[in-house]
Amino acid sequence: MKKIIIIIVLVINQLLNAQVVFEVSTVGVYPVGQNQSFNYGAGFNIKAGYLVKNNLEITADIEKVWLSGFAVKHTLSSFSGGIRYYPFKQSLLFVGLGLGLYQSYLKLPDFEGQEMHFYENSFGISPKIGVLFECGIIDNLYIPLQLSYNKVFTTNSFSFVSITAGLRYVLE
Repeated sequence: MKKIIIIIVLVINQLLNAQVVFEVSTVGVYPVGQNQSFNYGAGFNIKAGYLVKNNLEITADIEKVWLSGFAVKHTLSSFSGGIRYYPFKQSLLFVGLGLGLYQSYLKLPDFEGQEMHFYENSFGISPKIGVLFECGIIDNLYIPLQLSYNKVFTTNSFSFVSITAGLRYVLE
């Protein structure tokens, strides 16, 4: 029992020493693979995270993307959690992995002038790589650039590459 209490105290101590991170980014999306139900897309991403150690970050993301293609309206929303790992101490290069829920909304015109609406919730995965640049204007303000490959396991699974850029602030 003493070991469990000591472990809990150590975990809480680590979390209290963690740095809180907020990030807001714009997103560009491009399809890859055979099932290309859209041409490109754009949207935003809001991220919150904890830097547990200087090289490990736990994140929670909300993302909304508007896609262009044959549909009247096509959106993709994701709610995910993930990790970022900074392998080099003096570098702001990172690799990461996100797992989460994707919701696809599709509005199609009907031949009789009516519209058809389709919603689908699916699981998705996204490995990522990126780099942070110090902004230089304010301490702890960074410009993150990230490239990720996203695989969404819908009825007709699809994949896309997303490029994000934005602002990141670290609270110490």
